[in-house]
Amino acid sequence: MGVAPRRLTAARDLREDLCGDLAQLAARLDQVVTQDIYRADQRATEQHIGQVEAGLVGLRSEHDQITERGEGQRREDQAVAAAIRRLVISSFVAPLLLMALQLWLLSRAPRSRRCQQVHGASWGAGRFEYESGDTTCW
Repeated sequence: MGVAPRRLTAARDLREDLCGDLAQLAARLDQVVTQDIYRADQRATEQHIGQVEAGLVGLRSEHDQITERGEGQRREDQAVAAAIRRLVISSFVAPLLLMALQLWLLSRAPRSRRCQQVHGASWGAGRFEYESGDTTCW
């Protein structure tokens, strides 16, 4: 009967080893992700990526709209500045040019007959000379 108890202890040892191995396998299987869970995680990741891409497209279009509005405003501001420059030139420079032209024309034109009669001016050397020495004619 010495063989039977050894077999029982050997069978018990095998059973304990098998139980230990099965426990380790169960612990590892708990850590392993099943195929269904992996697919679900992949779908969730793809959905999240799609949402992020959609948000990015929305932000990009919003940025483009803001940029276009800014460029339009800049062009409008430039047009207003050009109009203001034209206004300044026409309101200040044009009257000065007209005044200079009038003065030049007056300096070259002969005096009127009335002025000549009143002051006794005569035309000589390209300008009026008055006998009275007065150079004004009202």
